[in-house]
Order: sequence, then C-alpha cells, then structure tokens
Amino acid sequence: MAFYEALAVPDCVILLAEDSFRSKLVIRNTADFISELDKILIGWTSECNNEWRYLRTLCKTELFSGKVLESQACLREKKVMELVEFLRSKEGRVVNLGELVFATVFNMLSNVMISKDMVNLEKETEEDGGMKSLIRGIIEVDISDFYPILGKFDLQGLHKKSIDLMTKIRSKWEAILDERRNSRESGSSSQHDFLETLLDNGFTNDRIHHQENWSSLLECSIYNKFPFNPVKELLSAGTDTSTSTIEWAMAELIKNVESMKKVQDELETKLSESDYPKESQLLQMSYVQACVKETLRLHPPAPLLLPHHAIETCQVINYTIPKDAQILVNVWAIGRDPLIWEEPEMFRPQRFLSSGMDFKGNDFEFLPSGTGRRICQACPWLQ
Repeated sequence: MAFYEALAVPDCVILLAEDSFRSKLVIRNTADFISELDKILIGWTSECNNEWRYLRTLCKTELFSGKVLESQACLREKKVMELVEFLRSKEGRVVNLGELVFATVFNMLSNVMISKDMVNLEKETEEDGGMKSLIRGIIEVDISDFYPILGKFDLQGLHKKSIDLMTKIRSKWEAILDERRNSRESGSSSQHDFLETLLDNGFTNDRIHHQENWSSLLECSIYNKFPFNPVKELLSAGTDTSTSTIEWAMAELIKNVESMKKVQDELETKLSESDYPKESQLLQMSYVQACVKETLRLHPPAPLLLPHHAIETCQVINYTIPKDAQILVNVWAIGRDPLIWEEPEMFRPQRFLSSGMDFKGNDFEFLPSGTGRRICQACPWLQ
C-alpha cells in the first residue's frame, strides 16, 4: 500500500499512513460546535468562504509577507536582545524560561499588532492587566474540545472561567481601541500596525462593513468590537505555539549534550564578528535550522492541527467520513511513525541536514503547520 493516501473534499486534505489510519485520524460529528466557531475565529472556521479568504489575505499581506517580515526584523531582534540582557542580569539565579519566552514572543506580536508591549518580563504589573495569565487561561485545553458530549457539564470549570477572562480581555482591548480611535479622529495617529490596517479596512467597533456581500452572521452580537477577535486570535495562537516550540527545543538540547555543543559551535562561528545576532544569519545556520525541524517533528505545537470539516460524505479506504464530520489529523503520531522515521523517539537533528524536507506543507511525513489552503499562515514566521 502506498505510504499515504489523500482524502480530498472541497475544504479538507488529510493524510492517512498505511494501516495506522485509526491512530492518525479522529472523526466526530460536531455541526453545531463548528457553526459557532465559524462566527468568531479565522483559524477554526470550517469553510473557506469569502469572509475567511478576506481575513487570510489581509493577514498574509499585512503580517506574513516576505517584505513585511523583513521590515519587522529589527523589532524582533530588539525584543530578543532585551530577553538576553534580562537573562544576563539574572545570572546565577533561577528563572522561568518558559514565562520569559512567552512574554518576549507576546511583545513581539503585540508591537506588530498595536505598537506597544503588553507584558513585563520581570513580573505582571497592574499596567499589564495580567495579560499573561489571561491569555494562558484562554488557550487552556478543555476536554469537551475533544469529547463534545461532555461540553454541557463544564467538568473543568473552564467555560465559566473563559467567560470571566474574555470579559477582562475585552475591557483591556476596548480601552486600546478607544485610544486609537481618538488618535485617528484627532489626526495624531502615526501608527502603521495591524490594528491600523483593520480600522483602515472598515473593521469598526460595531461591525464589519468593508464588503457588501458579507453574510449576515457578521452583524450578530458576537462580532461586537470585532477588531478584538482577529487580534486576540493571532496573539494567543502565535504566542503559545512559538513558546511551546522554544521550550521543547531547549529541553531537548539540555538532554542531548552533543547536539547542544554543535549548536554552540555553529553560533560562535557564524556570530563571531557580530555585536548581536541578526535574523538573516539564522538562515546560514544549518544545524540550528535542523534542531528547529527536529523539535517540530517530535513536539508539534498543534498535535492534532486545527479541525477540518467534511462538507460532504466521502469514502477513504474502508472508512466512511460522514458529512459535517470534524476531522483531526494526528501529526504527532505521523512524526513518530517508525515506518517513516529511523529511531523516531530520538532527538536527531542530523536527519534533516541531508534532507530538503521543510514545514511548508509539501512533505506529508512532516506537517507541523498543516498543508493546503488551511496551512498555518505564520509559516514564514517559523523561517
């Protein structure tokens, strides 16, 4: 049997590896759950409709194009150096690296989105509004996400908690929006960030009116303060996935002394004449790049990717995928499949040194960012 077989329905492409179909695919019928997600999020929406295409295009051109990423390189380098200097000031003391990376990545993104830091490296302050805690709470995994039948019981108390957290976050963002709107009205706004782009494209406090053919669902109450929704989604998803990957990479390097030494040697060689590292130099570091890929293979930040949606009943091998089924692709299992990878449980970055494999969705053995139209938009950020 071929290594993989593609299931193609208009909005969905999934990979099925040999006889391990059951371990790679989870299906559930969640039409009601999906319809609610369609109303509020970019990434989780089940259909590639006009709204989705417009938001994806806006994000691609204003956030993740090569030109934009290059223009923002100095900002990211500055935030990394702030982290390095902070760690130097804490030499000899215990620090929570995960929290520091979270704050650094969050501030990178928040500066792109709204031109300001949102969290403090040292500790949460009143000015931060507890943003780290709020975002951590919002992205906490609920068992009902995977077993919808349990949703009405709120076993973990996360539904109530999320309502409280969202209220606090909305209050914070409404203040930011009001401040920006006042600046625009007075003609004193000089920001060129994503929030400015949203407002320029007709995203208002009340509803979206940029395109006349947008469906009526966008005018429902859940879209009040709409600029908050795409910004919140991009901030929370981008921060969590990047932080998770960096934490796992550090953990694997600490456990693998030989790999750590190779990374250190490469950094010393490539950065020997630099006052501080530049993003452009990272592309010249083949072993560092291999370590990133190996980390993503072993610890994909979204182990089941985002849900796909079968908009029609279809047959794959001997399985029937019913209409409206939600499909979860287990890329964690694919990345550890012994039929694909030699010593799959071992951290071996060298496996990628002689391979042209990347995370752009073209290599079905390695899909940390997904593939096709639903691939993670922030793939260029990984590079």
